[in-house]
This record gives sequence, C-alpha cells and structure tokens, in this order.
Amino acid sequence: MRRTLIILLLAAVMCLAVALPALAGDDYPATYKNLAKDAVIDEWGFYNRECVSFVAWCLNSRNQIYFHNTATNPWWGNANTWDNTARALGYRVDNTPARGSVAYWDEGYYGHVAWVSAVDGNNVTIEEYNYDHCGNYHTRTIPVNEPHGYIHIKDLPAAAPAPPAVSVEFSAWDDEDYTFIGETDAALGQKIVVKNGKCSAVGLYLIDEEGSFLAEAETAYDGKHFVFDLNEDCGYELTPGTVYLYEFYAVVDGKTYWSDEYSFTTEGENPGQSAGQGSDKEPPLPGFGSTLQEIHFPAVKQYSAGLFSDVAEDDWYATVVKAGYELGLIAGMSDGAFDPKGQLTIAQTVTMAARLHSIYYNGEEDIPEADGPWYQAYLDYAYKHGIINSAYYFCDVNEPANRAQFAEIFADALPAEALAPINDIADGAVPDVGMDSSYADAVYLLYRAGILQGRDSGYFYATSNINRAEAAAMLSRMAESDNRLEFEL
Repeated sequence: MRRTLIILLLAAVMCLAVALPALAGDDYPATYKNLAKDAVIDEWGFYNRECVSFVAWCLNSRNQIYFHNTATNPWWGNANTWDNTARALGYRVDNTPARGSVAYWDEGYYGHVAWVSAVDGNNVTIEEYNYDHCGNYHTRTIPVNEPHGYIHIKDLPAAAPAPPAVSVEFSAWDDEDYTFIGETDAALGQKIVVKNGKCSAVGLYLIDEEGSFLAEAETAYDGKHFVFDLNEDCGYELTPGTVYLYEFYAVVDGKTYWSDEYSFTTEGENPGQSAGQGSDKEPPLPGFGSTLQEIHFPAVKQYSAGLFSDVAEDDWYATVVKAGYELGLIAGMSDGAFDPKGQLTIAQTVTMAARLHSIYYNGEEDIPEADGPWYQAYLDYAYKHGIINSAYYFCDVNEPANRAQFAEIFADALPAEALAPINDIADGAVPDVGMDSSYADAVYLLYRAGILQGRDSGYFYATSNINRAEAAAMLSRMAESDNRLEFEL
C-alpha cells in the first residue's frame, strides 16, 4: 500500500496563480484540464494536470499506443523512474530525440517528463504540463542536450515540412480604357496575384465614409486584372460629389484576404448640399415626439423555468433572459448555464445584432453559412448590411465588448424608424458622454429610444465591459417596443 501511494502521489506544490487558458496545442481532455491539479486520478493511472498524465494522454492519443501506469510490471510511477522502467520493459533510452519520444529529467523528488513534438537540428520542441508547478500547459524549444535523455516507446515519423505560405498581392490597376469615375457610376481596377494557393473568387466591397457597407461584387478568379463596374456588377448607383471607400478581396483555400482601403470621389455636385454648404455640416439630432414604430418579434422557442441552471425566477434578469431566448436572440452556454455575469465578447455582440437585423427584415433568422469560426457567418452578415464597419470586422472579436462598442453595434442593428425617440434627452445630458465622443451619437440614440438608461443618475460608463444579463435586457427592448424605458435626465 505504501509503495502504491509513493508511485501515484505526485508533486503537491502550492500554487497561488490561477489556471491559465488553454493554448493552441493543448488538447489535454477538458475532463481533467478544468479540474484543480491532483483532484482526480485520470484514466491512465496518474493524477490530473501532472506532467506524467499529459504525456500518457499524448502517447495514447497522438502515438496511438495503449499506455497505462499500472498495465506493466514495473509500474511507470513518478517521472524520475520512467527511464529505468522503460529500460526494464525493453524500450530504447538514449540522448537522441525523435518526434513522439518522451523527454525526461531525473532531478528532484519527482522528476519531469514532456512529449517531443518536433526536432530541428540541435533544438527540440516539447509540450508539457506542470512545468510551472501549477498544473498548466507549456510548449518550449530547448537544446537537445537539456533533458537527461529520451524514451522511445513508439516514435512518430518526422513532421512533413510546412507548405509554402499563401501569398496574395493586391496592387492598383489603372487603364483608361477600362477604369473611370463618373457622377453616378465607377469602374475600379485591381491586379491580384495569388501564389501557393487556389483562389476561387475575387471581389470588391463598397463602403461609405463612416465605414458602413454599401454594396458588393464578386467574380471567379481567372486572371490577374479585374475591373468592377459598380452599376453593373454591384447594382449600385452612386451619388454625385460623394467620397466612397472600397476594398478588394480574394478567397484563397477558403480564407479571405483583403487589400488596403482605397477611396474615390464621384464627379459633379452632391444634390444634398446647397451652394456654400460644406459636406461636414452635422445633421440635426432626431427630435422628441416622433412616432415609434411598433415592434413585436415572433417567439420561436419555448422557455421553461429552470432551463438555465444559474437563472432563478426571482432574479432581475430572469424576464429578459426568457424573452431573448424565446425570440431566438440569445442562447445558453454548453454546460446548461446562462452565465448572466459573464463578459460578452465582440463576436457575441455582433451575433446578437445580426440576428436582430435579420429577424426584423426577414421575419426569421436568415443568415448564410460561412467557413471559419462559429461567428464568421454573423460577422460577414453584419459587415455586409452595415451593422459594423471594417474596424470591427478586422479586430480581435474574441475580446470582451465594452458598453461603447455594444452601443455602436446595436445602434445600427435596426433602422431609424425602429429606434425613434421616446425620451427627451438633451445633448450633453448623459454625464460621462460628451458630444465629441466617437460613440456619442450611438449612445444618445439608444438613450432617447429607451434602450439604454445608464446607471447612477444616467452615467453610461463607456469603457466598462457589458455582461450577458445586461445585453439580454437591451435585446428585449430592441425586439419588443412595449419594453422600451421612458425616463428623464
């Protein structure tokens, strides 16, 4: 019994740091990764989140060999006994690494082992758990002679060399016989050269000065020079005397590559500007007293009490969570919870806004599928329909969304008539949102429409992150006009 305990018991070092998020190469099962270190004995006979547990997982899952602590005699035990156990079982142990071999260190009370993922001359790349004594994943590239040696249980073939990187080059192509800028039409040329990849399509996005999507054209890739006529290819008539932005793109091996952003100004005088009136004249803010369009989204799901394990019937957000779920605008987490205090990411915010827009215009969620991460279809839809601009499209959408970003995205999710003002909120009335703030128009629009009310006498707290319960409340007001808030500041 004492021998068994010594073999199974691994380092129990006090760790004051919290567990780090999983890295790209960390495929260790969530069953063990999401528990505290040494909380359970894994299916291979080791304590979870220890170096020996991770290497056992690698040998079973990557090397495709059955490996278990107690399936052999002698047992494998602590890391600093693995080399002797391997020799006793007839496995080769030497100082020459190979992909799939086990690097080992004998020093210390328990020693250390790691899985070799690559060998490059005098360096070796390893993957490991508990290098920091806190049960976390690491990958390192170290000199070949740093470990005490390598155990060869079932080596893997050397990884194939990485294919040459895809290269997509965009450059302007001006030819007076094909490209032009007119009053209501423009033909725009581009030279697109693709190397080391298969290009299936090239296209153009037309954007206004605010970065909102206006039109798109796409064609098959069958050469190097492309010209898009905006009237003919996009079905879009330009306004005279107006500045437009545009970007070209190429779809290569299912991934979209983008050119730099370009601009042009159509010829003629903008009919919306009178003589002597500059184009930078600010439009008047919407007036109080406009007729609000009634909005009543249809229910598409049935909510029942207890559907989400962390939403009680007496929670302030229970009603709005129920409403958002039944309207098909929000969903729970994979573990059956709603996570009301969890931070909302930009991707989740864009997804909600895209659903809102699609249901408003189509009566149901009708968003084309897209290759890529789960949010790609919603991101594409939002960009195409002017809900987000290029800055949001190309940012790290997995970052938490703050309240200003949420307001900017949702202010463009519904048309003006669906966000008509019901509150007489004067310019500058929101204490911490000056009218010169980049997000001021969006915030005041939503305050006046009764979507936002703020906190502490109307303070907006623009840089604070928005949580899922707050987002559900705002969604319920966007989708159901009867839920709008009437108040004064």
